[in-house]
Amino acid sequence: MTTKTIDQTEIRKLRREVFYLRRVAEFSIAHMLKVDLQTIAMRQELEQKRRGFGLMAELAVNLGQELDNEEFLDSISRRLNNALNMRRTAILRPEADGLFTPSVLQGYAKDERRDLEKLRLKVEPEFLNPITPVLITGADPPERLADLRAALKLPFLISVPLMLRDELVALLVTGRQSEQRPISPRLGRSDVETMRTVSAYLATLMAGRRLSKVEALVNLDPLTNLPNFRKTKESLGQALRLAKRGGFKMAVLFIDLDDFKEVNNTYGHAVGDAVLYAAAERLRGSIRESDLVGRLGGDEFVAVLTNLTHQEDAGLVAGKIIERLSEPISFHGASHRIGASIGISLFPDHADDESALLAAADEAMYLVKKRGKNAFLFAGSAENEK
Repeated sequence: MTTKTIDQTEIRKLRREVFYLRRVAEFSIAHMLKVDLQTIAMRQELEQKRRGFGLMAELAVNLGQELDNEEFLDSISRRLNNALNMRRTAILRPEADGLFTPSVLQGYAKDERRDLEKLRLKVEPEFLNPITPVLITGADPPERLADLRAALKLPFLISVPLMLRDELVALLVTGRQSEQRPISPRLGRSDVETMRTVSAYLATLMAGRRLSKVEALVNLDPLTNLPNFRKTKESLGQALRLAKRGGFKMAVLFIDLDDFKEVNNTYGHAVGDAVLYAAAERLRGSIRESDLVGRLGGDEFVAVLTNLTHQEDAGLVAGKIIERLSEPISFHGASHRIGASIGISLFPDHADDESALLAAADEAMYLVKKRGKNAFLFAGSAENEK
């Protein structure tokens, strides 16, 4: 076997080749890892956006729910934590003195919530900028906005003010306690944009809730929660237009409570209010869900019966109302009795507009009062008194 002598030049050449191939391999591996990391980052960003849109869809559900403001915000913060993979969310309410009180705290232990709810926090002006949300990550110095971070125990956070017009309603602060991929990656611009969108959407929902409450105050009688005179007349007009288009009958029942003034004058307004409330509940329970009952004021109510097949159906409902209202009403151990005088007008028999229908039913009701009360009468037919 012949052994070939390898000189130092060839050895150096081979070493250079190995070094080159090793660098090529390292570069290729690094490139693959970089591509994988970019892919992961893109997937995380897309997932974050998907969760953000999912969260906004969930927020829309809250708009129709009967929740008070605290329940509403608590529900929002809980969804925010779950949907956006945040660990803690705090909603801070502004006070008259410029300080902020934590009102909703999600992701905190019970004792932490109890301690935080006692605090009144000073918030730096940077947090109140509606244009630029606050983003704090591990790249920020520890002393940046350190007081609030320490108070909320949120070293890494995003803060967005909730604005209704020019009014600051609350400060929404959410974030994480650590930055560790892949579970808790560093917060970034994508998170900020999601929070900005959620904040704007949340403000829209809150404005809608505020509008609904204002409309309820405008349209509802505060004592009985029935539609007030304005809303009742508006709904009567709508029902009348539908009746004209559909070619069906409808009835207006003008209801005046008998002997209510005696109860109110004898026992006082507290008892009178309780009797009115009880009467309203009985009226509501005496008609179909498709019908309407409203309070005109004082002891006067109106019921609108839609899509009637026979005139007699209105009489049956009126009789049921009189029977229900004649039952004793108990309040604080005492029993009170009232009754009802009811005038009935029909479309299209007696009138074809809401004012005329109300007037005809009102006139029939006064005739019932004149003849002894606690009965009903159709407009224009005194002989049909019951």
